[in-house]
Amino acid sequence: MAVDAPPTSVPQRPLARLVGLFTPREWAKLGGLYGFIAFLHVLGWGLFVGVASRYPAFAGAGVLAYTFGLRHAFDADHISAIDDTTRFMLQKGKRPLGVGFFFSLGHSTIVLALSFGLAIAARAVQSRIPEWQDLGGTIGAIAVSESIASFACSRSRPAGSSFA
Repeated sequence: MAVDAPPTSVPQRPLARLVGLFTPREWAKLGGLYGFIAFLHVLGWGLFVGVASRYPAFAGAGVLAYTFGLRHAFDADHISAIDDTTRFMLQKGKRPLGVGFFFSLGHSTIVLALSFGLAIAARAVQSRIPEWQDLGGTIGAIAVSESIASFACSRSRPAGSSFA
């Protein structure tokens, strides 16, 4: 009497399993996302090399800013925002492709816009500095002299005495 053996599943190769995770349309979307990320990195590093070759003093600041940005990407609030959105989309039955990409794109757009705004504001203030230097010097001198005078007054009474 022959014993029927249960059918064994043929193990898939890792690459075949990976290809089967996404539909062709999703693969195209992921290719576009990663292609755009690669384009932004090539553009950014190209600009960095161009600026660093003309102004070598900024090279260290550029590398430092890039590495701080990489570290900042893994802050807990960013990870939790992306995780929450991914879980929400999964609960709604949607595929959360590109959640992290669009979060980082939005975040970096805001940072870039604020940087430009700060540069424009600094340029506007710098052109009006001579008008404000005298006033700032006067206010600064008054604030420092008031601080020193109040400190001196608080230390001028003998120890243990009280004002009644």
